[in-house]
Amino acid sequence: MSSFKDYNTPFNLTVMIPAGNASFYSIADWGEYKPNQITVDENNKPVQKPPFPKNLGAFRTEPALWMGYVEVDDIDAEHAKSRSMKGWNEDYTPVITVCEHWETNYTVDLNYTGGRQSYEVTNRDYIQKVINTTYVNESANDGTLDPILAEPVENYVFPKDWQYYRKIAAYHSLGKKLRDLLQGSIQLPGPMAHSTITTSKLVARPESLPVPDFENAVQKLYEDMLISLLSDPLLLAVAWASHPNELSGRGPGGPNTKYPCIRMRTGSYFFYNRKVLVVVYAASFIVGVVGVVYGIIVVWQDGVKELREMTFSSIAKTTKRIDLDQNDDGRRKIRAVEERPGSGMFEFRAEDYDQWDGSKTARVRERFSP
Repeated sequence: MSSFKDYNTPFNLTVMIPAGNASFYSIADWGEYKPNQITVDENNKPVQKPPFPKNLGAFRTEPALWMGYVEVDDIDAEHAKSRSMKGWNEDYTPVITVCEHWETNYTVDLNYTGGRQSYEVTNRDYIQKVINTTYVNESANDGTLDPILAEPVENYVFPKDWQYYRKIAAYHSLGKKLRDLLQGSIQLPGPMAHSTITTSKLVARPESLPVPDFENAVQKLYEDMLISLLSDPLLLAVAWASHPNELSGRGPGGPNTKYPCIRMRTGSYFFYNRKVLVVVYAASFIVGVVGVVYGIIVVWQDGVKELREMTFSSIAKTTKRIDLDQNDDGRRKIRAVEERPGSGMFEFRAEDYDQWDGSKTARVRERFSP
């Protein structure tokens, strides 16, 4: 591969696996804007006096993003890690692609749920290249320190057109953020990373291979960056202090900015299956009835025809005579005893235990029958 459209390729498949050692290779700075445009003194003031060169500070071109990457059949399987391992020539398929930076009109559905932002791009309307020029080489000699030559020259973006220049500068800055992330390579064996791409979600672990559907993943990452600009604080309505009834910013408002908005709130709702509900309650009722009947039968078999009252008030009446003082020796106890042996009638008694001749003998102090 030697060219693509009007571009000359900066590298070819020989640098990629299996011919080379790169699982990822990117050149993203061809035609990059040079920060040093003119000679300055120690105070960062131009040494040259006006008139300044015509192309001073001009955006000449927007660098294309050249990427080479390898594809594999199964990203989760183990692959050859060096040329000496079996499968080096079969595991990898090299691909070279180039991406241009375009001004695009997005239609996006934004969603805020539980304080988390998500989105879905429903339409992309590609308008034009950010800078409609093609990089040629670094042979420019126009009086500046920037050697970038791009064609056509008349499409350069100059600072004098400050409104358009500011917009292109914003687009260029966002694109540079992505290009800086992707610039460099990943080499095998290792892998050895010479790029910050390994800090992104474009690389799969543990072999540091480019993720499947890599080109769309790059586009999705850039769109994530764009949407992140619309984070929660920036979506708040802000008004001018001098004109509280007017929103700040340069947006004219009107029908074009009245985007549809749907507000929803999540809540917990329970839907009962009537048949299941009846069966569960019926089973619980039957189990409860069986337990009560079984208890009555057991009491009747023990000869108990009347149960003593076991309410809170009756128990409290009996226990109020028990001393709760920490210094009490704990000899007074409450017991439930039969009124007569074999009668099945029980009552509460408060008894003291005295020590006589090394044995404990219960002595009834008081008798309470609730």
